Amino acid sequence: MFFLLNNLIFSIPQAESGSYIDIWGEARPGKTFLLNLAYYVEQFKVFFSPWSGDWNFLPNILKAFVLTFTILGMVKAFTKKLRLVDFVVIIYFGIILFYPYRSAGIRFLFPIMPFLLLYLVEGIETISLLPNVGKNTKTIFLGVLMLASYLNVFLFILKTDHRTIDGPQTKSSVEAFEYIKGSIPDDAIFLFAKPRVLALYAERKCIGENFEASNEEIALMISKFKVDYVLVEKRKSGDAIKGFINNRNDISELIWSNKNFDLYEIFPTN
Repeated sequence: MFFLLNNLIFSIPQAESGSYIDIWGEARPGKTFLLNLAYYVEQFKVFFSPWSGDWNFLPNILKAFVLTFTILGMVKAFTKKLRLVDFVVIIYFGIILFYPYRSAGIRFLFPIMPFLLLYLVEGIETISLLPNVGKNTKTIFLGVLMLASYLNVFLFILKTDHRTIDGPQTKSSVEAFEYIKGSIPDDAIFLFAKPRVLALYAERKCIGENFEASNEEIALMISKFKVDYVLVEKRKSGDAIKGFINNRNDISELIWSNKNFDLYEIFPTN
């Protein structure tokens, strides 16, 4: 799907060794499956286990409860007549469990999270806990447990909601993107550590850094993709591009800078 969208339909330019497709190189399906299974189980558990300070036992109970009954609900669903929902979940898991990429966190589970919660409810319904206690009482208890588990997170948000999260909304980032949008030609091509961020906020074409490239490889990449500008974020850009810029001032010039960003123009080469 990634190859179809980014290479055939939209044909998004990207640096060599910078494609997600490259991660298929040395992956063994069996080992990838087991590693991904452990990874996504842990991510699912962490989602229901926020840090709660001295009361951290509450989210620990919650994540054990949620994982147990979600698995129970899936077993119940998969051993009966499969529904459309079940087919979607099976196919989706079949994709992400064999896809050798384990840096997405919970993001890859978000599309099927409503289905997993459905399995959670169905899992709870498979056993009779405290039959003399009404459903409303059980629901209220579970709701209170979830709210109590996230209470420390809620308090943290209330205390820090005035702060700007480090990222594209910070003052220095806004300055950089506004300068690019207002002063750089629309058809310019950039090299930057976060190409999708620059494409979204500055509306310019961009390729991503190869953080392990040599100076020669970076020079070839710049030439191949006709890069016009290099945007360096002082805290997040790689040492490779920083070293290249410092060593190759014969083909680049600093044209703009602020607290966190340096923008270099690349000289045309024959």
